[in-house]
Amino acid sequence: MTMHPPIFVSGFETVLGSEAARAAIAAAAEPNPAVQAGKVLSTILLSVAAIEAAVGVWTALFGPGYGIDEPVVKRWRGMGATDVMKDVLTRVSPSLPIAQVPWFPRYCAIVALRNHVAHYLPEYRHPGDWPEGLKGYVTGKLLIPGGDSTMDWTSRLLIPSVADQVVDHGRAILRGFVDLTWKAA
Repeated sequence: MTMHPPIFVSGFETVLGSEAARAAIAAAAEPNPAVQAGKVLSTILLSVAAIEAAVGVWTALFGPGYGIDEPVVKRWRGMGATDVMKDVLTRVSPSLPIAQVPWFPRYCAIVALRNHVAHYLPEYRHPGDWPEGLKGYVTGKLLIPGGDSTMDWTSRLLIPSVADQVVDHGRAILRGFVDLTWKAA
């Protein structure tokens, strides 16, 4: 039996980002609010997955030059996505303080949104009350909800305009991540 070297497949970040954009378009065209919310949820999940895939590709291509080995990847598995991104950004040269990375707050916002709508952190909320993990992103206008305070938070966020925001954030994050990190080690 002939052994072939392992292959490396990349491009999932592009596929996931494109599918997120398609889900946002489908959400806007959907008249049924429950189905619409499902399409918005898909947009959120796919957008964050696209960014995580890009980090994975970067790690595979450039990681060894930045000291990313199996123990580091193992440590990352126990960390939140935003902490992994912070670690990646401290490894690139020149290193930027996270406060100077203009797209990082957008990343934090869509990861927090993903974690809440995917029920990573389920909790009961009264209408008009935002989960603590999302409140700052809503008041800071990184996520602009619809509806009003008589509605529950998911009904205000699982809407087409928020799907569009998430797609826009995802694109800006991917562009920014590539601009900062896609350099030879």
